[in-house]
Amino acid sequence: MKTLRSILCVLAACWVTAWAAGPAGAWQARTTGSPGRVQVLKVYGFTSEAAAIPSCTFCDDAMNYIATHQHHADFAAYTPARYVWRAPFAGTQLVTVQYRLFHKNYCSDVGLAMKTCDDGFKLFKSDVGHYTIAAGASGTWVPQWADYVPANLPEGVMFGMDVVVTWRSEAGTFLGQTYLDYDAKDDYFCLTTLCGKGADAKHGAWIYVYS
Repeated sequence: MKTLRSILCVLAACWVTAWAAGPAGAWQARTTGSPGRVQVLKVYGFTSEAAAIPSCTFCDDAMNYIATHQHHADFAAYTPARYVWRAPFAGTQLVTVQYRLFHKNYCSDVGLAMKTCDDGFKLFKSDVGHYTIAAGASGTWVPQWADYVPANLPEGVMFGMDVVVTWRSEAGTFLGQTYLDYDAKDDYFCLTTLCGKGADAKHGAWIYVYS
């Protein structure tokens, strides 16, 4: 079986690039203002026991787990580096990229029937990166990203994700925003075994990773 590291090494050859300005992917994009384009990439899920999490900008909990191996069945999400183009505005631009992770709630059949349990998504973590597009530059690369996803099942986790990209001028004036909702099965990909994907008409899609 391939290790996580060997799989990640060939990801660049497997990307399918889409632009948030058009209906080229399963994901849904909503924009406000006049944003730039965003390279849309899959969200990957894996068990953090599998080799090592790739180096990234803000791995915080995930890197702490890999270093200490304090838990047996913790999990992680990952997206490769992506390119963000400048908004149609001259001058230096400030870009924030927010990764929002949601737990997909687990409900028993009884809980659903009695309406005592909401099987939708609940936001539990948000990571934000800050980047600069210099005056005259076409855009900037946003580094690859990974983070730890705590279990919400006895032996695993179900999670979904969205990404919010916001452009501002150097003075802080709002230029535009793109909200990418990863709501279809094809938006997610498993890097390891013991992993699958789910979807329904009510909630969209999610990935589940288990031990």
